Amino acid sequence: MPKLCVLIPAYNSAHFLPDLIGQAARYLPSEDDGIIVLDDGSSDDTFGVANSLPRVKAYSNGTNRGYGYTSQRLFRLALENGADYAIHMHSDFNHDPANIAKLITSYEEKSHDMIVGSRLLFLYDLYKKSFWSLLSNKKRNNMPLIRVAGHFAVTALQNFCYGTNLHCYHDGMRLTGKRTMEWIVAQDMPHWYHYDGQLYMRLATSGFRIGEVPIPPFYNDLAKSSAPPFRYGMKCAALALKHKFGRR
Repeated sequence: MPKLCVLIPAYNSAHFLPDLIGQAARYLPSEDDGIIVLDDGSSDDTFGVANSLPRVKAYSNGTNRGYGYTSQRLFRLALENGADYAIHMHSDFNHDPANIAKLITSYEEKSHDMIVGSRLLFLYDLYKKSFWSLLSNKKRNNMPLIRVAGHFAVTALQNFCYGTNLHCYHDGMRLTGKRTMEWIVAQDMPHWYHYDGQLYMRLATSGFRIGEVPIPPFYNDLAKSSAPPFRYGMKCAALALKHKFGRR
């Protein structure tokens, strides 16, 4: 059976990890599958907690290197640990571990190089049923309306500038096959939070097949976001515009 590794970039996440790892482990298809946690120079005991949990291999960057650097290194660690495919998810409960099963099923049924769990696709499907559904905090799973609007606007700009048709530029829960991971680790990628969007753009414009599955936003009392929303959105927009209009 192909080996799966769940990849978790972690920063000051000691209090999230026991519950998160416990839930994620339920959805691993085989006893040979494992979870890799990479601590990005946390000031709490993220590494120590991760290292104490069953089915976890814990690593550390030593110092804070950034979300993008950590996510990129996790692909290398997955390959070093013999993974045939890997699922990347955040350490702060921004992703529901139950969606691991949905990504695996989609990957097994379709011939894609990567499957991304897209909150925007879920919200777009909600919008198609009824615009007013988007105004329901419950149906959006508590995702703030300002973030919904920002995701729609920046994603539309990115698709226009990159010539793509994706909903997932701002989503970090993804399943990646071995061949794709081998290509990714050879690339020079950004170290900041815009890593995900740049990763999907480069894959899509290099001929890789990205599939998307709708997953609900997961905003609860535990979930949080480390990225500064306004700065992040402006960075993503600036990169897209530079790609479209800044090249000679």
